[in-house]
Amino acid sequence: MSLAPADLRVLSRLLDQCLALGDAERETWLAALPTAQQRHVPQLRAMLAQAPHLDAERRWATLPGLGADETETAAQAGERVGAYRLVREIGRGGMGSVWLAARADGHFTRDVALKLPRLALDAGLAERMAGEREIAARLEHPHIARLYDAGIDARGRPYLAMAHIDGLPIDAHCRRHALDVPARLRLFLDVVQAVAYAHAQQVVHRDLKPSNVLVDSQGRAQLLDFGIARLLEPAGAEAAEAAEPLRPRTLTPAYAAPEVLQGRAAGVAADVYALGVMLFELLTGQLPHGARPRPPGAMAPLASTRADSPQQARLLRGDLDAILACALQVDPARRYAGAQALGDDILRHLQAHPVSARANAPLYRLQRWAARHCTGLVAATVVLATLVGGGGLALQFDRRAAQAAEREQVVKAFVADIFRASGNLAAAAASHPSRHGDGLVDHGAELIGQRFAGQPELQAELYGLVGEVYADMGAQRLAIGYAERQVAALESRAAAPVLRGRARLLLAQGLFDDERLADAEVQVRQALALAAGEPLVERDALTWLVRVQLALGQAEQAAATLDHLAARWPQAEAVPTLAGAWATAARARLLIARNRLDEGMPLFRAATLQAQAAQGPRSTVAATIQIAHAHELVKTTQAVPAQQVFDAAMATLQALGGAHAVRAERERARFAWVRYTVFFHGTAAEAIAQLEASRRALAASALHLPGWFLPQIEFWLGDVRSRSGDITEGLALLERSLPALTLALASQRERFQRADALGYALMNAGQHVQAEPWLQQRMALRRAMSGGTHPRAAFDYIHIAHNRMLGGAPDAAIAFLDQAPHFEPMRGEGGGADRYNQALRRARAAVHLARHEPAVALALLDQARPGPGAPPFDMAFDRLVRGEALCALGRAQAGLGLLRQQVADDDAGDDHALAPWRLRTQALLGLCAWAVGERGVARQAAERARAGFAAQSGVSAYYLAPLLRLDRLPGMRQVGPSTAQRRVAPKSGT
Repeated sequence: MSLAPADLRVLSRLLDQCLALGDAERETWLAALPTAQQRHVPQLRAMLAQAPHLDAERRWATLPGLGADETETAAQAGERVGAYRLVREIGRGGMGSVWLAARADGHFTRDVALKLPRLALDAGLAERMAGEREIAARLEHPHIARLYDAGIDARGRPYLAMAHIDGLPIDAHCRRHALDVPARLRLFLDVVQAVAYAHAQQVVHRDLKPSNVLVDSQGRAQLLDFGIARLLEPAGAEAAEAAEPLRPRTLTPAYAAPEVLQGRAAGVAADVYALGVMLFELLTGQLPHGARPRPPGAMAPLASTRADSPQQARLLRGDLDAILACALQVDPARRYAGAQALGDDILRHLQAHPVSARANAPLYRLQRWAARHCTGLVAATVVLATLVGGGGLALQFDRRAAQAAEREQVVKAFVADIFRASGNLAAAAASHPSRHGDGLVDHGAELIGQRFAGQPELQAELYGLVGEVYADMGAQRLAIGYAERQVAALESRAAAPVLRGRARLLLAQGLFDDERLADAEVQVRQALALAAGEPLVERDALTWLVRVQLALGQAEQAAATLDHLAARWPQAEAVPTLAGAWATAARARLLIARNRLDEGMPLFRAATLQAQAAQGPRSTVAATIQIAHAHELVKTTQAVPAQQVFDAAMATLQALGGAHAVRAERERARFAWVRYTVFFHGTAAEAIAQLEASRRALAASALHLPGWFLPQIEFWLGDVRSRSGDITEGLALLERSLPALTLALASQRERFQRADALGYALMNAGQHVQAEPWLQQRMALRRAMSGGTHPRAAFDYIHIAHNRMLGGAPDAAIAFLDQAPHFEPMRGEGGGADRYNQALRRARAAVHLARHEPAVALALLDQARPGPGAPPFDMAFDRLVRGEALCALGRAQAGLGLLRQQVADDDAGDDHALAPWRLRTQALLGLCAWAVGERGVARQAAERARAGFAAQSGVSAYYLAPLLRLDRLPGMRQVGPSTAQRRVAPKSGT
């Protein structure tokens, strides 16, 4: 009997599946085949009848021959296939044969495992093989057998040249060497790391199974056939076999994910499922569902229920059941987000740390602590009674812990439950007013030290729980206090380095959130020193170090740390883990600091997706990254996308509620401030309204907030008022909040923001001598953070020159602008390719105008006209200086038109009615109107300027100067000295 190639492929696959079943299951399986495949049943039965008499390598020969139209492709020892000569056949199966082969083209010597797939050529196979060869060639990993070559030989046969591994399949290796459960897990971790690495290179295996993992004589696992499944999928396969339930021709159904069996594409989630099946089989000796077809929604059983002994069941029960259940979820979205996440949980289990697959409940965490520390557990019923002090809670305890053996664990869990339940401190304060809102949390935490005196490890675990509670609330100072207690308790007992390292990272987090960055760096480096040999702690410590260095403005050091992190964990930026998410976000910030905005921004989105995949859709880490992303976007012309990203983060925090909602309130205030002050997106009124609302909400909060929260919002409010023109009130708010912020926040970023706000406000208030040091500090801090070559550093030169010009020293301003370099364009910002150099030219034009050189000013403006899409304030500045220069050159009609347009824009805009630049523009309009004979317009403009300056105290004399000139013109003089003359301040140069 001969068959067409398509029938042969189907029959080959069905035979493989059927041979994997037990004798008792085969008839049921054959009867359940779809109608389209029932015609193969007689032939399958005939081949099965011969199966007991054949070894595995000869079963292929029982298949019927190819039809007359099939090209003869049988291989023989000694013949050439591409650049290789076949030595001997080393394997045969449903997909074809595998040969030991040697390179025979003279270029170099190499033995390979040459796969000869039993597939008929389709139109696109050659092209796909060439492309997939390039993909698979990227995979250089110690646990992945390399694909060296792929192609079509002279006889039309496809071939694949793989590294030759002399070893056993992983399941056979485990059986032969009788490996225990921990040893099997450690060996399996090599496979998981290989898969995670390949996923990071955007390559999916699609046919993971024990026979594709060989363990060599040194006990090293080697993963085979990566990328081959997709490579061998013929073009149009889905259309050709639409009637078949198993569309992908290369999968093994027992290891295939439910979505793949339903005909959907096999992606990362499918590989995670297959890894789960492999691990299930390695630990129990059985497949989760057996080898028979399973319903699409069938849940995998618990591995412990398939154990062959009570002892093995105990080893599998708990963590390993949870890990396997997570990997084998029917819904891909509920599985581990990637192979790395699965591997991390296995490593946590081996180290007796809590695994993410289990609920992160205090009881479970304390049980894992008990597994790590066999001594020091004591009965603690008295602690519960002391902490809760109530019969109702004691009764609840009795119901939860009927057995004395469980009591001590439940007591400790209940302590943590009380702490978390008291997160609503308003309610706690109402029931315990004497505790001033901190309620049971403070009281219970103090009792930990009293009741567990002499048991530092137990104290440490409970202090850590309390510290995490306070960190969740945003009460950094209290979180730091309990983290410090945890560190001290562990150090006093010389606890395991991994425990001490984790404790120092918790302390570092509190210090970081409290803006004590130098102290945070010390703790991170100590954690790093303690993390030797503990990969997860080391990775987390390095990730924290990058974050601290970036916050300190140490861009080069952060880049070096990030490179080291990437070298140690090459998959950390691409696989969906929280560490990978932080690393990706850090790289985004570094790229932006190096003026590679166009490359950095997409990484924020990637980091957000990684965090959401690792932590879930309500990921707090994703929200934090989104907030950073929004802040970078809002510093560009992309205000709408910035708001959308920010709103998504706020929705997450608001949905989580409690302390997260408080954090959201503060973040709204900060974003409103940045949105207005950095790029003048939105209006001052909107920003002020949000800041005032946030200040009221936080002031009313019952949470123990850091002392600098409210002063910082007050500082932001002062900055917005100052930049919108309310100089007097804005400067008062800035100066009032400054002492608390200076004491609490010492990072370069915070100091830069303070210097920027104060320098700007003092300059416009006419305090030019006092403004100069702040503006110089602003420039020095930017240089420390980014080297001073970032295009935005142009504004450092502009502000200092502007302050000198306003202070009556235009020559000093020109000299300072002469020091400015030529800045490269901001990549990916929008608003004009040469925007920052044009801003420098416009600033220089304003200074030349102050030196009474209007022609020079106009020439500079002509070189720096804002282009389409330029920010509104670039357009406004050009219009104002150009109008003033034209009037000064005697081209009053042209200048008057521009000044009128600017006044109209000011009146329709959002700046404070008494903004000194608005009043100065009114006076300039009056001067220009007087020059063309429009005396009524001139008088009206003068009156508006006089009234405004009378109400706005403390502004630079520069703003008053045009009104002084206007008052001296015939017909404009008032009786007695004008307001401007009375209020003009002495010039203060630099």
